[in-house]
Amino acid sequence: MVPLSYDADLDQVVEVGIHADLRNASLYALGGQLEAAGNAADQQALRMLLLRAARIARSRGIAVADSLVGLAIKDACWLVTPGALEACSPLGGPIRVTLRDGPPVDALVQARVEALRLSAGPELETKYRFTALNRGPDGLDVTLAPTTWTSARRFHAAVQRDPGWASKLADGRWAKPVPFGDQLLPGIAVVHAIILTSDRQVIAAERSREVNYAPLHWSVSFEEQLNEKDFGHDQDAFTVAARRGFYEEFGADVPTVDVVPLASVMQVDLLNLGVVMLLRPAMTASDIRDSWQSAARDGWEANDVRCFPLDDLAAANLGTQLHSTSELRCLALRRWLSRP
Repeated sequence: MVPLSYDADLDQVVEVGIHADLRNASLYALGGQLEAAGNAADQQALRMLLLRAARIARSRGIAVADSLVGLAIKDACWLVTPGALEACSPLGGPIRVTLRDGPPVDALVQARVEALRLSAGPELETKYRFTALNRGPDGLDVTLAPTTWTSARRFHAAVQRDPGWASKLADGRWAKPVPFGDQLLPGIAVVHAIILTSDRQVIAAERSREVNYAPLHWSVSFEEQLNEKDFGHDQDAFTVAARRGFYEEFGADVPTVDVVPLASVMQVDLLNLGVVMLLRPAMTASDIRDSWQSAARDGWEANDVRCFPLDDLAAANLGTQLHSTSELRCLALRRWLSRP
């Protein structure tokens, strides 16, 4: 396991007013902790905390955020980007989803969420949160529990407004959410999809200013929250949600065989778990854009749809206003394409 002494070092790198020498010493110590971690999973747990600390430091105007991000990304075995990181070892095989009530989210976090007076909007459908995520020998094992839009939306709004809001446990230790630790958070299970067209293009969509998450940011290619319509099928709920999202937002179908799980992902700004899925519709980029314009029921969720060549797979080409998991999706696709 990762040694517990990283808590004090994390505290010091994000403390306002601390002397630069002491902050740098803590940063150096965190690098040593990372090297000493026993395995890739323990390393990834600490990398997640480094990315959270970077967001806290940036929100407090402390000039150490870039150094924390650089440390989190350096020599990573699993995928790590400034905005998101892989939550378990690279995927392969099927996704197996178990749905059950409970266990409840962290009691301290739940009490703070219930005390918030943030407007979340209407409850239109049942949402689901992760209670377990494990990479098995032949696939991904996921356990989900029902939750509400209000609980998740208020939690997400709170951690975006103050990145340190859910960073510590009652005893002062830095919190590690599932699957990096055992803290259960009130998020929403979601698919982060990347579309590869038949003419070897990757689809990017600029999200509308009307959407709740990442308005006016470019997404590679779209996101879809799981709801009750995604369960009870022959396919797993993440595959169903990815296919449903493609139909709703782009107006076309993609066969189950052409939906491939690429990675698990923790979105750092929301502290939210999801699964990255690759969609390979038998459509050109032009076909998809035409379908989005003419047939998509929820086409309004995107202001624009573009594509870029697979040979130039770099989400950064879309500029700085980028959905925080888009870079990781591109890296996961590149890894999948280079498999033996």
